[in-house]
Amino acid sequence: MRFRSCAALVLAFALVPGLASGQRTTTGTVTGRVVDSSGAVLPGVAVSLSSPEALGQFSGVTDAQGLYRVTNLPPATYQVRAELSGFQTVIRSATVRLNAVTEVEFTLAVGSVSETVTVTAESPIVDPERAGLSVNINNQALTTVPVTTSRRFQDAWLVVPGVSVNPATQELTGSERRTSLDGADVTDPFGGDIFAVNLNYDAIQDVEIKALGAEASDGSSMVGQYMNIVTKSGGNTFHGSAALFIIPQNFNGSNVQGIPANKREDYQPDLTLGGPIERDRIWFFSAYRRVQTDQTFNNAAVPVQKRGNLWFLKGTAQLTNGHRLQVSFQYDRTVQANALFRGTAAPNRNLGLLTSGTTIGTLSSATPQIVAPSALGTLVKGGPLASFNYNWVVSSTKVLQLVGSFMINKPNDLQPLDGQGLIPSKIIQTNPQGNILGSLTTTAMEGGFGAIDTSHRSMIYLSPSMTFFVNDRLGSHEFRGGADLYPNIENKTSSDLAPAEFYYRPPGTTGSADVLFERDILRGFDGGTTVSNDAYEHHYGFYFQDRWKPTSRVAVKAGLRAETTSIFTADRQKVLGALLPAGFPTNTADREFHQNTYMPNFGISIDSGRYGVFRGTAQRSYEWLDLGGGDGTSHAPNVLATDIFRASPRTNPTLNQSLPGGFPLGVNFGDTKDGSVLNGRTYVNEFSGAWEHRLPRTSSISTTFLWRRNWDYQSGDDYNVIRDPATGALLGRPFPDYDAVINTYNPNYTWQQNRSVQFLYTKNFAGNWGMNANYSYIISSRIRTRWNPTRDQLQFYGLSPDDDFGERTSPRHLARYSSFVKLPYDVTLSAFYSFSQGSRFNVMTGDFPLNATAPRVVLSNGRGVADPFFNTAYPQARRNDVTMLKADDAHLVNLRIQKGILLPGGRKVELSGDVFNLFNNGAATDFLNKDIRSSLYGQPTNYVPARVGQLGLRLTF
Repeated sequence: MRFRSCAALVLAFALVPGLASGQRTTTGTVTGRVVDSSGAVLPGVAVSLSSPEALGQFSGVTDAQGLYRVTNLPPATYQVRAELSGFQTVIRSATVRLNAVTEVEFTLAVGSVSETVTVTAESPIVDPERAGLSVNINNQALTTVPVTTSRRFQDAWLVVPGVSVNPATQELTGSERRTSLDGADVTDPFGGDIFAVNLNYDAIQDVEIKALGAEASDGSSMVGQYMNIVTKSGGNTFHGSAALFIIPQNFNGSNVQGIPANKREDYQPDLTLGGPIERDRIWFFSAYRRVQTDQTFNNAAVPVQKRGNLWFLKGTAQLTNGHRLQVSFQYDRTVQANALFRGTAAPNRNLGLLTSGTTIGTLSSATPQIVAPSALGTLVKGGPLASFNYNWVVSSTKVLQLVGSFMINKPNDLQPLDGQGLIPSKIIQTNPQGNILGSLTTTAMEGGFGAIDTSHRSMIYLSPSMTFFVNDRLGSHEFRGGADLYPNIENKTSSDLAPAEFYYRPPGTTGSADVLFERDILRGFDGGTTVSNDAYEHHYGFYFQDRWKPTSRVAVKAGLRAETTSIFTADRQKVLGALLPAGFPTNTADREFHQNTYMPNFGISIDSGRYGVFRGTAQRSYEWLDLGGGDGTSHAPNVLATDIFRASPRTNPTLNQSLPGGFPLGVNFGDTKDGSVLNGRTYVNEFSGAWEHRLPRTSSISTTFLWRRNWDYQSGDDYNVIRDPATGALLGRPFPDYDAVINTYNPNYTWQQNRSVQFLYTKNFAGNWGMNANYSYIISSRIRTRWNPTRDQLQFYGLSPDDDFGERTSPRHLARYSSFVKLPYDVTLSAFYSFSQGSRFNVMTGDFPLNATAPRVVLSNGRGVADPFFNTAYPQARRNDVTMLKADDAHLVNLRIQKGILLPGGRKVELSGDVFNLFNNGAATDFLNKDIRSSLYGQPTNYVPARVGQLGLRLTF
């Protein structure tokens, strides 16, 4: 762990309160006005809040305008009490939401303070101070609505407007969304995945999804979207739940003719238990989930067998009146057999492809349905995560917070099935003509998975913060300042790979007549097939944010975030510095990448009373740079070259042609040696305007206009290529021992734009019914400014940068609906509906048969290499968005009916039955191949899951 050098810095920030503020918020606020029966304001009213779900007592006093404001409230349902001598005491109930402001107004009548009036009314739903778009989802909404069969807290993303979802997997498209759990950053340091942490979702108290309008304390994100989660804390009485949810195999249907029913079988026990260790002082909460699922994806021959245990334990202590401490431990290791098939010969991000995904491997264009069971692999994910959250109310105007989390060696390992060694992967190809010399199509993948590829991720996170409250003649200010410190983010990887072998199989045969015509063998620097590497990162962010209320109806936010990031790959100098020739165009230093960024944000909210709340935001956010490799910021020095042994021609009985791969050194790099070009600076500019109107029954309707521009998408120039300026063919390489030498920086060859209008209706998920319904119309565009002179091949096929413009591939119409209603006899009916317009794909073609052998180029050192620019596929219309394939629109309806039965002692049993994809929609969301030269062209694939039923039994006490 490389954090000793940063220890002094971390300690300094932890001990200086003036530098801090509430980073990813874990609390909410209650505010309001107190008046008498005549409407006159009442100063000096004591307002106190208490809840059986939150430790501590919270209070405030009205000012000269009769206004009060109580902050630092853990999300819960509170009893809010207003007291003033000479007036009756009034008690109201209020639900405090994560990072939200709840208005609670009081009218006090003259009388004795001992006289108590209890007002029963639901909390208002409109946050008058929010500038952006946030959706809060409480535990009831999360656990009541049947969003997916997986029953996970990440399902909350699927009810948010403006978020694209893959209907085939019911998961988000893209990455780079940030996740915090009880204030601690738990985003996957490899790729920004939202599934880095998994736990029983009954442990969740409240979820805030910030879809736009982030503040400086939220961190950096390329898509500008964040999920903040607060878990339950326990209570003064013991309480909990025990549940079992099952999907028998015969509850699965089929929604595509000729495709059998899914082989899914689920048994999912859930347990929670919370209560006091010491009443009113120390509470605990624990949760457990057993993961035991068999499920077939994409018509694979066998189901994925997922097994694991999800543990969560949290302790909360009110140390003194102003000091609160939370500590938690989470462990979520799962093993998924049959989850992978091999996508490439050499290790990269697509070495092992998920059978549940939509990516087609470059190794063979194989898809899950043609992979033999023996060629599937196992995915091992998850591990330990510990965190703490210390909260100190320094005074009535200052709150200090220190949050930390420790992710240690969480694996993401790809390996053969149990009991199977490193057996070569066999790619079977054929054609209807029975001509081994003709164009071949992959029809099967056999042999073994052929790879052990490990990635162990670690991350240390510390965040000191402080909030200051200031009232002056210009209004009230809530100043926040703080730091997000990552003294160590690390990704240790290793790979051990078997060869990939290509066979021709004559039509009508089953394997006995297979002809081996190519073998790809991996070679490391030492001649072996095993490599290991270590990438690590130091990342420090500092921010200051002001929430200003110049009047009671106007709220303004403004802030600035500054970040500094350095990414290192161990042993680059040691390996590359000694072996690369003088003048070689790469950066041999261990530090490959460095950037400093600045992210301003601004927002305003104007409450115009009966005309609604008007909102606007403007901000810039930079990419969260992880260690996944896709950012082009870390390039391992120890890599594997691919040596090809081929029969030439294919009818030759031996592999008579030897084609050595490039020298196995990681010569791709981020920054230039002289510092004139630095990698990174990938950012998004975001602007929004919105209007929200209060409706009866604590509901609201809103409209949001959003414009995002993503600049400097990652690309790079090949410094080791000589091309024919007319045809683009490879003529040679200045450094012939090496293949492409790419500087992965941001030359701004393309940029992306997202414009959308979103409509949202929300009714509190409380009382007898609740609803969230939204519709989004989104236009996503990709604009090319110019061609990359060394790597973009379409420029040699008569296409201009304007021809490469595209804005029709992404779905434009998205709609979601979730609701519940309580019926007589303690019966609850809940439903979820999701509509996604089908994606569009450009029809592709080329100048030569598909899989035609590329011509060889003899370099100056005598090494023969294949022309990597040969036979490039291009749009059939020689322009994007003209000739396209369209996938099916997906309409998914899920329904749940639940019956509650009260038992003695405050216990309750709930029996539930779910049906997912009620009307058995059979939408295909993709195609096996979009190239008209392929025999698989236009064949639908990646169907939405067929109708499936689920039974549930839950006991609460």
